[in-house]
Amino acid sequence: MKGWKLFLGVGLILVAVLLILDALGVTAPLTELIGEVSAFALCAGLVLTVFAFTSLIRWEPLNVILSLALLFMIFEKNIAVLCGRAEEDLINNWMLLLIAFLLGTGIRMLFPKRKFHWSVRTEEREDTRESNSLGNSTVYVDSATMTPSNIENNIGSCKVYFENPEGYTGNGVLHFENNLGSLVICVPQSWDVRVDVENNLGSVKTPNETHDELPILTIKGENNLGEVTVKYVKV
Repeated sequence: MKGWKLFLGVGLILVAVLLILDALGVTAPLTELIGEVSAFALCAGLVLTVFAFTSLIRWEPLNVILSLALLFMIFEKNIAVLCGRAEEDLINNWMLLLIAFLLGTGIRMLFPKRKFHWSVRTEEREDTRESNSLGNSTVYVDSATMTPSNIENNIGSCKVYFENPEGYTGNGVLHFENNLGSLVICVPQSWDVRVDVENNLGSVKTPNETHDELPILTIKGENNLGEVTVKYVKV
C-alpha cells in the first residue's frame, strides 16, 4: 500500500471519529481551547495535508509550502484562539500566499530536484510518466510508441488524447493514477477499449460497448476521491 494512501485512509477515519465525538459533546473541552472547527475545515485540512505529504515525497517544495499556507488560512481563527490572540486575522491572506510563493520558489532554486526519468522496464522499451498537479493540462500520447504510458493527476484537471492513431498496432496499455482530480481519457473511435480501474470513493465512467475486431487498448489505473471518464472520440 502506498504511503500517501495509508495516510489518507487513516486521516479519513480520524475525521469521522472527531465528528462522532463532536456530536456526542466529548470534544467540548477541545473546542474551548481552539474554537469551533467545521466539518468542511477538517476535510479540507486532510486533503491539503495529504497533498503536502505527497509533494514532499516528490520534492515539490512550492506545493508543500502553498499547502501549508492554505492550511493556516483555513485554521487561522483556531490558531489565534490557541495563541490567545484577540484578533482572528493574524496575517493578510494575499501577503501569506506571496510569502509562501517566494519561500517555496527560493527553496526549489537552492535545492533543485534531481533530474531523472521515472520508468518501468518492459521487454522492449521504457514507460514514461506524465504528471499534473493543481492545474489544467492536456497530455498527448504517441499511438505508435504509447509514450507516455503512465499518467498521474493530483488535484487537477487532465485530458488525454492519442496522436497518430493510424500508427497504433494494438495491445497497448495505458496506466493512470488520479488523486482528487478530474481525468478524461479520449480514445479514438476506431479502437476497442478495455478498462480496469481500482476505484476508491470516486466516480468512473467508461464505454459499455466492445468491438473485438478492432485494435484493443487496455487502460489500467487507480482513482482516489476523483472523477475518471473514458470516452470514444472521432479523429
